[in-house]
Amino acid sequence: MTDTPRATQYPLFGYVPQAIGLKVGLILNLSPYASMQLARLSNYVVCLTLFVISILLLPRAKMVMVVIAATPAVCFMSSSVMLDGLMVALSAVITSFALHAANSGRPMTTGMFIGVIIIAALLCYIKVIYLVPLLLVFVLPEHVLSIKRKACAALSLAIVFLSYIIWEQKYSSIGYLANYSNNVSYVLQNPLRFIVCIIVNVVADWRDLIPNDPSTIIIIAILVVMVMRPLLDMRYIDSVFHSKSVFTIVLNHSYLIVSVVGMLFAWFLVYAFEALTWNDLPSIGAYGHLEGVQGRYILPLLPLLTVSGLYGRGCEDQTVVSGLSDQVIDNK
Repeated sequence: MTDTPRATQYPLFGYVPQAIGLKVGLILNLSPYASMQLARLSNYVVCLTLFVISILLLPRAKMVMVVIAATPAVCFMSSSVMLDGLMVALSAVITSFALHAANSGRPMTTGMFIGVIIIAALLCYIKVIYLVPLLLVFVLPEHVLSIKRKACAALSLAIVFLSYIIWEQKYSSIGYLANYSNNVSYVLQNPLRFIVCIIVNVVADWRDLIPNDPSTIIIIAILVVMVMRPLLDMRYIDSVFHSKSVFTIVLNHSYLIVSVVGMLFAWFLVYAFEALTWNDLPSIGAYGHLEGVQGRYILPLLPLLTVSGLYGRGCEDQTVVSGLSDQVIDNK
């Protein structure tokens, strides 16, 4: 490999599912078209298997994950040769691992811990921005996941990320449509204007990023109702208002807070990357329109919507989150 084509932007691991189907087609001496269809099929089977595992592991809000996996966009990407479907599926599995451990309240098994690291490493190689669900693992109580294991996971992923950087520097290239170095200089000189530009575009783009068709609107409406229903339960609201302190409320909602903040930060980074690589920032200014952002970029973050299932059953059923505050009280 002497040049750096865009095809090598990502390491080979993310293309293993498609390669399996393609190899079968080559062994059977099928036509290029038929072999490509087998590559799509094998990718879909792998993504579907990962979604099934994530649904089985989820303690609650299983139907939310079912709806996410069944959306037309996710189904299309999973049945293609792109990496996007695999990104959503891997994100779903990591989320389910974390929520399963949080709900059980028992120490995470060694096998599950290794599984989290392996899947997180694969997602890191594909798109590190979508490692947001891994934050749920790092806020698990110490009796579920020890600080030593959290440090081990952080070190392992740091090594993986370093190896990805080395790969990218040696083999990969991205077809920037803008002068990247000039954009970076502009951001360093005008950081506030850059942040304002991204926020303005995030607020203004939401309608353009959502397909204007009845099926998508219906799916979004279903997701909103399913996600918000637990949080609007009167027993849950009453338990929040009767909490001992604001600190207790924050501590008992650490998973929800981390998910919301992580999703917003990841979406900000998506816009930041596209702004630096697809746009001439000096000419756009603080209120210009940024090109390059697509609605499919938010799909790998959707599995985090299942976090709301940990809440909404009233204070008598808040064993998942009360263990955090109980631990703090015991330590005091």
